[in-house]
Amino acid sequence: MPCTPAWDVRCGGGDGRRGARALLFGASLWLAAAVCLLAPAADAQGRPRQRRSAGAAAAGGGGGCAGLDAPDEVWRVGMELGKGGGYPESRACFERYVQLAPDDEQGFNILAEVCARMSDYPGSLEAASRAVDLAPDAPESLFLKASALLGVHEYKEARRIFEHTLEIDPFHVNSMVNLGSLLGNLNDHAAAVDIYRRVLEIQPDLWQARHNLGTSLHSLKRFVEARRLLEEVYNDMPGCFECAMSLANTLRETKDLRYAQFCGSPCCASAAPSAPPLKP
Repeated sequence: MPCTPAWDVRCGGGDGRRGARALLFGASLWLAAAVCLLAPAADAQGRPRQRRSAGAAAAGGGGGCAGLDAPDEVWRVGMELGKGGGYPESRACFERYVQLAPDDEQGFNILAEVCARMSDYPGSLEAASRAVDLAPDAPESLFLKASALLGVHEYKEARRIFEHTLEIDPFHVNSMVNLGSLLGNLNDHAAAVDIYRRVLEIQPDLWQARHNLGTSLHSLKRFVEARRLLEEVYNDMPGCFECAMSLANTLRETKDLRYAQFCGSPCCASAAPSAPPLKP
């Protein structure tokens, strides 16, 4: 099994456009970018298929959307490209879409999501901000904007927007997860623990929240609780690199003799025992 997480992100129901909702995708466990596109298709060994470069996308005339004037068709092609991992081409399509349908906040939402997939957080912030202008109380748009603000290190404003999103929708799990990550980055691990426990009351099987709860407990030096949680997550997600590293770090802190054996595994051999709490 590969040592990277196997992402499986699905969108809400509906017609594929208005039903699209921003769901959690973790480029890392510390900074989650919002995307409602399916993860890139994988080969038989679970590895993501090769994506075309941005240069190839430009050479391809806007990723297959050049010359299309029907917004629904541009949307369809852009979603298909994004689901296949062709983010530069998908971005070109949604840039075209928002020109054709400038009042549709969902177009800006998906553009923000694609930019986040490409680690272009300023671009994601610009698109998400436009979506919020169009729909000021839409939780998904607010979540996307706050997540992009994390990417450009505007933590105070990101926290304000996450908290505002939760005032509008107290059950917006993704905002809770990213708010917990932000609180951890600000060394407020006790508050992060409370947030993650709220998440797990709503969605008990969300492994990102279970993992982050474990690492927050570790930061509070509650190592026994952290080890129990992180062991459970690792057993459920043995191919998750971050899960392996977090458990290894806690085993080391508790002087658990399994640490040396554990870090002989492929998932542990190539990295230090600890990872930064927030990764842009």
